Amino acid sequence: MTQYLGGTHRIEYGTREIVYELIHVERDDLAIHVYPDCSVVVEAPIDSQLDAIETKVYRRAKWILKQQRTFSEYSTTEINRMYVSGETHFYLGKRYRLKVIPSDFDRVKFIRGRIFLYTTDTRDWQLKHNLMQKWYRTRAKFIFEQHLEYCFERFKGFDIQYPELQIRTMKSRWGSCTVAGKLILNLKLIKVSKKLIDYVIVHELCHLVEHNHSNKFYELLSLMMPEWNELRKELNQVVLL
Repeated sequence: MTQYLGGTHRIEYGTREIVYELIHVERDDLAIHVYPDCSVVVEAPIDSQLDAIETKVYRRAKWILKQQRTFSEYSTTEINRMYVSGETHFYLGKRYRLKVIPSDFDRVKFIRGRIFLYTTDTRDWQLKHNLMQKWYRTRAKFIFEQHLEYCFERFKGFDIQYPELQIRTMKSRWGSCTVAGKLILNLKLIKVSKKLIDYVIVHELCHLVEHNHSNKFYELLSLMMPEWNELRKELNQVVLL
């Protein structure tokens, strides 16, 4: 697919300024993405004129600012997590209460709808944080591998290799794939529902067939997951990072 980088642009909305990165791609309509780092990316059809693009961005300005505000508020909350009993933490799309228990060993367990954090030092924030991250990563490896195997079945008719799975913490992407066929998933996907995990995996598997966001890519995505657009909208509302 031919892709034209449109560069950085700005619009004023009341007393606020919205800065966005413009990318021209082969698609029929304009799409606006607000990422967890509060950056804004606008994907516009190749033949779009800048004034028409700016008009559409202006019409969505209230929504863009709301998304940025939500992400900013969540980031502050995440930094201030204390890892104490009664806090809630997301896992597979639901909130679960945390119970911190003094112990002779360090471990996290998920039992009957509660997360139990056993720790040798209940006052050590970094230790508790690391334990939770280790637990999330262990669960992510198990869940992601299961869902990758399930989703790959849909692509058996295509000449693509089963991808190597890597799990990383990323700021602005839920997933990506490399030319070499490596599938990279954001660790924080383990906090969203399984149907959204499947959407990200299928989206990236489609890129192993169509390496860009061309019309053929979206045709393939619609074939593999007809409800992808609704799932994408739902994922865009997630503020779990």
